[in-house]
Amino acid sequence: MFPSSATIVFIISALVSLVCSILVWVLVMPEKKRPTLNAFFTFVSDVFNFRSLLIEKILKFTYLLLTLFAILFGFCAFVVSISINDGRAALIGLLVMILGPIALRLIYELSMMAVLLVKNVIEINNKMALSTKDNKEEEEEEEEEEEEEEESRNLRFLISSFSVSRARKRNDTLLRVVSF
Repeated sequence: MFPSSATIVFIISALVSLVCSILVWVLVMPEKKRPTLNAFFTFVSDVFNFRSLLIEKILKFTYLLLTLFAILFGFCAFVVSISINDGRAALIGLLVMILGPIALRLIYELSMMAVLLVKNVIEINNKMALSTKDNKEEEEEEEEEEEEEEESRNLRFLISSFSVSRARKRNDTLLRVVSF
């Protein structure tokens, strides 16, 4: 028994998608390869690394499509209903043409608020990560400076201690000579 054609298509699709996924993972996804990518593969890299949110572009396109549909549908309904002398249908067509885009804009803006909130949180997290990295580097530099200061203080102390002990020995020697 041979597998059905749907099974063969499924297996071929799975293998091709596996190979393509591995190629994208190796050739497009790494951050170090990003500067060498052309515009299309930069877009692919941005999509798969979640640098840009695809939902934002989909929402914009959907808003544009539905707004144009509401205006055209309302206009067509208005014109057809006037030609057949149906005042109620003409009023509905006019309302769809005017209120449809307004309602769609409100829905779109509410949806975009959620998307922009997520984008801002991602941006804040990225800035916090950079700030934390910079703070760690600054702290390490400060610690190194403090260690160098401590070493120089210790060195000065040793030098001054040595100088004081030599001066005492000279004074002791002078006192012995004088008292002799």
